[in-house]
Amino acid sequence: MKKSDVIRKAKYALWIPRKITRKPAEKGAVISDLFPLRSDEHWQTHFELLNVSGLISGDNSSTQDKKARFVIFDSEGTKLAEKLIAIPPSGRRTIRLDKEFDPSVTAASSFAVFHEIPDQALDIGESFLAERGYTGYARSDSQIRGYVHGNFDALAYKDGKIQTIGNKGILPRFYTVQHPLSGRATYEFFLSNPTSRSVKVRILKGQDGKGWAEVERFKLSPRGSRIFMIESRDEGASFIRIRSRFYLGRPVVFRIAGRGFDVFHG
Repeated sequence: MKKSDVIRKAKYALWIPRKITRKPAEKGAVISDLFPLRSDEHWQTHFELLNVSGLISGDNSSTQDKKARFVIFDSEGTKLAEKLIAIPPSGRRTIRLDKEFDPSVTAASSFAVFHEIPDQALDIGESFLAERGYTGYARSDSQIRGYVHGNFDALAYKDGKIQTIGNKGILPRFYTVQHPLSGRATYEFFLSNPTSRSVKVRILKGQDGKGWAEVERFKLSPRGSRIFMIESRDEGASFIRIRSRFYLGRPVVFRIAGRGFDVFHG
């Protein structure tokens, strides 16, 4: 067997059995994504709060007077604020984060949403109630709002304690952003750390036939997050690679061109 095959199979043995996220330590915990929060003179962040318990049970009225716990974090993963927000009987409410949390939200980088479990138990077996919903972003110079779904389960909450449930490996690996950078645009990549330890990250940019060059490196604290920016010009498509010990180092991508923008998973 070739040396390259041995190395490849050894990597598979290390990586394939591992899950991207771990099971919460506490039974009855609720799970949330770690959503990007952009709220300054250029951006607004909205969240579509749904009655997740009502969707599961098929009855919004059975979960009246329940609330969702919004928790705000800065870029180092420090909790800045939290607030219980009522879930409407209609089952849907749009939350504008800077209106709910001003002024603490100005230093924020991410947020989580933990739903209260209704008094009557939901029939979800060994599963956990999770919020993976839609976050909307709007620029101050436009009325258009772009939405993106949750990226992956990141945090679990039970009795006032927040647990990171993301996984990372022993060896670093590459994640290549699927979207090719093209045209004249500014790309902003949001990357968070859902694990219990700090993780070193290297950002590389490459083009076909020209290899890869490092453009930035940084360290993410547990629950921490960062936005890094790459300018794209009319010079052909290029790609971004993220080197880290994350099992899934997938960012949320903002593509800004003039007054227009798009937001999507990388």
